Amino acid sequence: MKDINTLILRWLKFAEEDLIIAEDIFSGQHPIYRSICFQCQQSVEKNLKAYLIKFDVQIIKTHDIEHLINVLAAYDNDIEKFQKPTNRFTNYAVTYRYPDDFEDITKDEAEHAIKIATEIEKYITQKIVLN
Repeated sequence: MKDINTLILRWLKFAEEDLIIAEDIFSGQHPIYRSICFQCQQSVEKNLKAYLIKFDVQIIKTHDIEHLINVLAAYDNDIEKFQKPTNRFTNYAVTYRYPDDFEDITKDEAEHAIKIATEIEKYITQKIVLN
Protein backbone atom coordinates (compact mmCIF):
# COMPACT_ATOMS: atom_id res chain seq x y z
CA MET A 1 0.00 0.00 0.00
CA LYS A 2 1.16 3.49 -0.79
CA ASP A 3 2.31 5.87 1.87
CA ILE A 4 -0.76 7.88 2.97
CA ASN A 5 0.93 11.23 2.27
CA THR A 6 1.87 10.14 -1.24
CA LEU A 7 -1.69 9.01 -1.86
CA ILE A 8 -3.11 12.31 -0.60
CA LEU A 9 -0.71 14.27 -2.79
CA ARG A 10 -1.74 12.26 -5.84
CA TRP A 11 -5.43 12.99 -5.20
CA LEU A 12 -4.62 16.69 -4.73
CA LYS A 13 -2.57 16.76 -7.94
CA PHE A 14 -5.40 15.21 -9.96
CA ALA A 15 -7.85 17.67 -8.39
CA GLU A 16 -5.59 20.58 -9.28
CA GLU A 17 -5.31 19.34 -12.87
CA ASP A 18 -9.10 19.11 -13.19
CA LEU A 19 -9.39 22.72 -12.05
CA ILE A 20 -6.68 23.82 -14.49
CA ILE A 21 -8.63 22.14 -17.30
CA ALA A 22 -11.80 24.00 -16.25
CA GLU A 23 -9.96 27.32 -16.20
CA ASP A 24 -8.35 26.62 -19.59
CA ILE A 25 -11.70 25.76 -21.16
CA PHE A 26 -13.28 28.87 -19.62
CA SER A 27 -10.61 31.19 -21.00
CA GLY A 28 -10.45 29.41 -24.35
CA GLN A 29 -11.95 30.36 -27.67
CA HIS A 30 -14.92 28.01 -27.31
CA PRO A 31 -15.86 27.68 -23.63
CA ILE A 32 -18.25 24.79 -23.09
CA TYR A 33 -19.89 25.58 -19.78
CA ARG A 34 -21.12 22.07 -18.98
CA SER A 35 -17.57 20.74 -19.48
CA ILE A 36 -16.20 23.46 -17.21
CA CYS A 37 -18.70 22.54 -14.50
CA PHE A 38 -17.91 18.84 -14.91
CA GLN A 39 -14.20 19.50 -14.42
CA CYS A 40 -14.97 21.65 -11.36
CA GLN A 41 -17.07 18.84 -9.91
CA GLN A 42 -14.22 16.41 -10.51
CA SER A 43 -11.78 18.75 -8.78
CA VAL A 44 -14.04 19.18 -5.76
CA GLU A 45 -14.70 15.44 -5.53
CA LYS A 46 -10.99 14.60 -5.60
CA ASN A 47 -10.11 17.30 -3.06
CA LEU A 48 -12.79 16.01 -0.70
CA LYS A 49 -11.56 12.45 -1.14
CA ALA A 50 -7.97 13.53 -0.44
CA TYR A 51 -9.22 15.12 2.77
CA LEU A 52 -11.08 11.92 3.69
CA ILE A 53 -7.86 9.94 3.24
CA LYS A 54 -6.18 12.27 5.72
CA PHE A 55 -8.72 11.12 8.31
CA ASP A 56 -8.18 7.48 7.33
CA VAL A 57 -11.69 7.19 5.90
CA GLN A 58 -12.04 4.60 3.16
CA ILE A 59 -12.88 6.19 -0.17
CA ILE A 60 -16.11 5.02 -1.75
CA LYS A 61 -16.90 5.36 -5.42
CA THR A 62 -19.36 8.22 -5.52
CA HIS A 63 -19.78 11.55 -7.25
CA ASP A 64 -22.13 12.76 -4.52
CA ILE A 65 -20.53 15.94 -3.20
CA GLU A 66 -23.18 16.41 -0.51
CA HIS A 67 -22.46 12.94 0.86
CA LEU A 68 -18.70 13.52 0.89
CA ILE A 69 -19.12 16.82 2.73
CA ASN A 70 -21.46 15.17 5.24
CA VAL A 71 -18.91 12.45 5.96
CA LEU A 72 -16.13 15.02 6.35
CA ALA A 73 -18.26 17.12 8.72
CA ALA A 74 -17.65 14.48 11.39
CA TYR A 75 -13.97 15.49 11.30
CA ASP A 76 -14.22 19.16 10.33
CA ASN A 77 -17.42 21.12 11.05
CA ASP A 78 -16.27 24.06 8.95
CA ILE A 79 -16.45 21.99 5.76
CA GLU A 80 -20.24 22.31 5.92
CA LYS A 81 -19.94 25.89 4.70
CA PHE A 82 -19.42 24.42 1.23
CA GLN A 83 -22.66 22.41 1.27
CA LYS A 84 -24.89 25.12 -0.18
CA PRO A 85 -22.42 26.51 -2.75
CA THR A 86 -21.91 23.00 -4.16
CA ASN A 87 -25.57 21.95 -4.22
CA ARG A 88 -25.54 21.49 -8.03
CA PHE A 89 -22.07 19.95 -8.31
CA THR A 90 -23.21 16.33 -8.13
CA ASN A 91 -25.45 16.96 -11.14
CA TYR A 92 -22.44 18.23 -13.09
CA ALA A 93 -20.88 14.78 -12.81
CA VAL A 94 -23.87 12.90 -14.13
CA THR A 95 -27.02 14.69 -15.25
CA TYR A 96 -25.51 17.47 -17.36
CA ARG A 97 -23.18 15.17 -19.25
CA TYR A 98 -25.88 13.49 -21.32
CA PRO A 99 -28.19 15.01 -23.92
CA ASP A 100 -31.37 13.38 -22.66
CA ASP A 101 -31.07 15.19 -19.32
CA PHE A 102 -29.46 18.29 -20.77
CA GLU A 103 -29.99 21.62 -19.08
CA ASP A 104 -28.24 24.79 -20.19
CA ILE A 105 -25.47 26.02 -17.96
CA THR A 106 -24.70 29.72 -18.14
CA LYS A 107 -21.37 31.48 -18.21
CA ASP A 108 -22.11 32.86 -14.72
CA GLU A 109 -22.76 29.37 -13.37
CA ALA A 110 -19.52 28.07 -14.89
CA GLU A 111 -17.63 31.02 -13.40
CA HIS A 112 -19.25 30.32 -10.02
CA ALA A 113 -18.23 26.64 -10.25
CA ILE A 114 -14.60 27.65 -10.85
CA LYS A 115 -14.74 30.05 -7.90
CA ILE A 116 -16.14 27.43 -5.52
CA ALA A 117 -13.78 24.70 -6.73
CA THR A 118 -10.85 27.09 -6.20
CA GLU A 119 -12.05 27.96 -2.68
CA ILE A 120 -12.40 24.29 -1.77
CA GLU A 121 -8.98 23.48 -3.18
CA LYS A 122 -7.38 26.24 -1.10
CA TYR A 123 -9.32 25.28 2.02
CA ILE A 124 -8.46 21.59 1.86
CA THR A 125 -4.85 22.11 0.81
CA GLN A 126 -4.37 24.45 3.77
CA LYS A 127 -6.06 22.01 6.16
CA ILE A 128 -3.95 19.09 4.97
CA VAL A 129 -0.68 21.01 5.07
CA LEU A 130 -1.26 22.72 8.42
CA ASN A 131 -2.62 19.70 10.29
